[in-house]
Amino acid sequence: MLGAYESLYVMPRDRGRGIAGGALRRCDAVLRAHGARGLRIPTWWSWQAAVRFYLGLGFWVASWKHQLTFMERQDLPPYRILEDRGVARLEIRQADAWRLLIIAENRGERLGWHEEPAVRSSDGRPHPREAPGTLAAALAVRGWPLIRSEEAWARRHGWSDMGEPEGLAYKIEIFEAIDRRHGFTVRTPRIPGLRYRDLDEID
Repeated sequence: MLGAYESLYVMPRDRGRGIAGGALRRCDAVLRAHGARGLRIPTWWSWQAAVRFYLGLGFWVASWKHQLTFMERQDLPPYRILEDRGVARLEIRQADAWRLLIIAENRGERLGWHEEPAVRSSDGRPHPREAPGTLAAALAVRGWPLIRSEEAWARRHGWSDMGEPEGLAYKIEIFEAIDRRHGFTVRTPRIPGLRYRDLDEID
């Protein structure tokens, strides 16, 4: 299993041949054969190629507490994100059919967001609980806004480990401020509405 001290790296000359995806699928198969539920793989937001790679494989976003953590788990359904003319739809595969969970709309500085009623369980939590965060990450790599309203932005601290898009926007500002402080060049999509403050200025 890929853990805290392992890395997945493919030499540049061998990229684009499905090697990394094949290695992850083999890891997942071995782990499941031994009773594990799946894979959890952390990566940095600033490593955009890795973020896009895991999203492209259909990994769910489990957390952004310290970095982005992706996972593949046996009890989670496959998902897909369809984008057309500023509208993105997250759908999950259930019973041989695709079911719509969330529709997002790029409104320039703001994010439109509609969840189908089935997304929320009776206790008010998302189902799957990783759905909003996964869609938020997929929109972020496209440079979409992640802030729906001032009221939602005011609640960003409550989602600073995972959850709603404003929580990811808040953590992206922190992640990038840390990278800049350590002298790293940051090449990431600009998220509308973020101020990209220095670390000491972020509340």
